[in-house]
Amino acid sequence: MENKFYAFYTWNFLNTLAGVPRYYLERQRNGTWGNNPKERDMFDDLIFGDYPDYLESPLDFQITEGTKLRNVIETRYLNCYLISDRLKDLYTTEGLTGWKTYEVNVTNKRGKGTIEGFNGFSVIGRNPQTKGESTTVPDFFRLLPKGVGIICTQKVFDVLKKHKIKDFDLWPLDDHNHKHLFDLINF
Repeated sequence: MENKFYAFYTWNFLNTLAGVPRYYLERQRNGTWGNNPKERDMFDDLIFGDYPDYLESPLDFQITEGTKLRNVIETRYLNCYLISDRLKDLYTTEGLTGWKTYEVNVTNKRGKGTIEGFNGFSVIGRNPQTKGESTTVPDFFRLLPKGVGIICTQKVFDVLKKHKIKDFDLWPLDDHNHKHLFDLINF
């Protein structure tokens, strides 16, 4: 069976809880965000599993907006979000590859109460750069260069559908949809 590929996004509903790392909030408030040149890549680093050495683990997130708790907590930064323990367990049980999590603490908008059961989500799968060879493709992968986006396989689509997870928007990559991404897949 031919593997289909999808551009992988969260729905990013405006009423979904969204938060940001407290590190970011504090540095924004005191005007020091970006003094460390590495900070400008913080969100991309988290998305792609390159946990920055200047951040402590677990990473503290504070909810900044939204009212509805789903399987995903958004950050409003494209492809950077937290997933529920349910999703983490589902991805593990179903044998999905190309991803990992990092530890987080999530506090409410006032910064006092906690929201348990969430993990940072990173995509560590990479687009294999081989044409014509038999290659094992991870179920989640990113295209190079770093900021292009997250791609997933048909298996991810099927797992989400089977378990009625509706927190994601998956767009098929073909000649008519996301052609610019489809052309970057080199296998």
